[in-house]
Amino acid sequence: MNAVVAALTPLEAQAYRFTAPIRSLTGIYIQAGLRQKWNMFANPVTADQYVRVAHYVGSSREPGRVRVFRELALPGQREDRLRPVHVFRDKAILNSLEALAVHSLENPDTDHSSDLDPIAAYFAGRFRDSYLTSDEKLTRTEIWFGAAPMPPTGERLADSQLQERWAVLQRYWNGPVDAPAPVTPLQPGVLQGEADIVWRLDYVRNR
Repeated sequence: MNAVVAALTPLEAQAYRFTAPIRSLTGIYIQAGLRQKWNMFANPVTADQYVRVAHYVGSSREPGRVRVFRELALPGQREDRLRPVHVFRDKAILNSLEALAVHSLENPDTDHSSDLDPIAAYFAGRFRDSYLTSDEKLTRTEIWFGAAPMPPTGERLADSQLQERWAVLQRYWNGPVDAPAPVTPLQPGVLQGEADIVWRLDYVRNR
């Protein structure tokens, strides 16, 4: 065994040198916070995952009135079309959700919702810059995690179930949409249903 190790040791340096061009590309991926954990193959997801962002908007023209706009954050591309290009934003969102789940399991008595703050900050800033006027401001941002049934290996969803889900998601495909404002502020953990998607409020960012 020692002889084998001695023979292979020089090859390690050569392999490291020859892979330098590849590392220059993967370095961008790692620095963006998208480093992959290989245990994903031992713990695969068992449901289709979605993320919805709700923006609460107030206006000096209408004091006391709050409007709510929802947008789909994950996935970043329509599911009813071919998606040949990967959206790295999706990976960043999934990493944040994974971090929240892991930290919650390790320290269940501690609030770890701040793991989702980068998602809230990104979408709030984009929404504010793209849609709000000078007399409007964001008062609250919510991050909702959605899960829908994933068929077992070798099976597929019924066409009617899939079409019903897509009919719900279609409302978000062209950007933020108006939604009813709740009578009282919603608390983290509350559930909502749309078609076969169950949404759970995971994070609230008040202004």
